[in-house]
Amino acid sequence: ELNTDAAFDDRDHNANNIIAEIPGSDPKAGYVMAGAHFDSWIAADGASDNGAGSIVVIEAARILRQLGVRPKRTIRFALWEGEEQGLLGSTGYAKAARERGLDIAGMITNDIVGNTRSADGSVDRGRLRLFAQGVPATATLSDEVLAALRTSGENDLPTRQLARFIREQAERYVRDFTVEMIWRRDRYLRGGDHFPFQEAGYPAVRFTEPLEDWRHQHQDVRVENGVQYGDLPEFV
Repeated sequence: ELNTDAAFDDRDHNANNIIAEIPGSDPKAGYVMAGAHFDSWIAADGASDNGAGSIVVIEAARILRQLGVRPKRTIRFALWEGEEQGLLGSTGYAKAARERGLDIAGMITNDIVGNTRSADGSVDRGRLRLFAQGVPATATLSDEVLAALRTSGENDLPTRQLARFIREQAERYVRDFTVEMIWRRDRYLRGGDHFPFQEAGYPAVRFTEPLEDWRHQHQDVRVENGVQYGDLPEFV
């Protein structure tokens, strides 16, 4: 197992990630990962950000185990610590995975996935946004990425291939539901636990709810001018 308790940032923070897995039938086939962060913003409640994402990961693990699924690749389910404090848990894990040569075919983070109602009251329960970066934001680019750029093939790089595969499976198995692919790393000025995996060279994407209400994200719980602020369970 990876040492996820090692100090890895300048504040010597020890991250305690929670990792479970369903072993694959082929030990040489590598891994796929589904994760979410279990911390919330400072002292505020974190029902959608990110209790909802954590529940998705736990339920996926429970159902697949109950069904007796035996995949070719090992499936690892991860709950990351310290996302709100600087992606601490996922950064430590991704760095350790790359140093040990762990083969991760794809990583999905579920982050803010519990709300379907926008600030104007409209509701959208048939869509989930999927953020997929093209060219990785790294200081140096691999030969694979450079070759793709020379031929205008950046849309075919692994992270976007993963995104298209996810959408295909959603359309195949989930009725009246759409995965909306967004060719960005994330929303403007926002980020998530997929960043460290992308930077380590792994395909990684983010799921996020279709409609966001900023009154219920990164807000201290309070009532202001008759409006309830805070990431509370009643808004999930």
